[in-house]
Amino acid sequence: MKLNRLIELSSQSGFYNLLLNIILRVKIPFNKPHRFRVKFIHPTQLIVTIPYIRKNKNHINSIHACALATASEFASGICLASALPENAFRIILKSLNMQYHFQAKSQTFISFEMSPTYIQNQIVEPLKKTDAILIECTVKAHDVNHNHISTGLITWQIKKWDKVKTPV
Repeated sequence: MKLNRLIELSSQSGFYNLLLNIILRVKIPFNKPHRFRVKFIHPTQLIVTIPYIRKNKNHINSIHACALATASEFASGICLASALPENAFRIILKSLNMQYHFQAKSQTFISFEMSPTYIQNQIVEPLKKTDAILIECTVKAHDVNHNHISTGLITWQIKKWDKVKTPV
């Protein structure tokens, strides 16, 4: 099953949401110990949960800065991948800049969204005229008490696969 179709189904069904989360844990093994979970997904919006578990905590018993950064990258990357035609473009992390505002002492929610207009005007149309573009994604994290935990500025390079010079 294609990622875009699975994402479409998981936005409407708990079963497909569970299947999506299982597949993402297998396909992105680095994130598996963190138990990130896609809670809500739509082609233009994504909410990922970071559980308040030992693997995600730091020495002061709050969610580690690196877990917040990784989940921010994960959320924006999955959302971009779901918004673009599958296997048409390579999406690779260019830079990641995080600002931390509050200690997360409970489950945390990472949210990212892009409007269909933004996708069309800033991604699809420019990629018709050029081989690669840079997209900046602002990703926010909040805890269960609605405290603003962090803001991530994630820059992705999106490039046509036939212009990629490094072999996979």
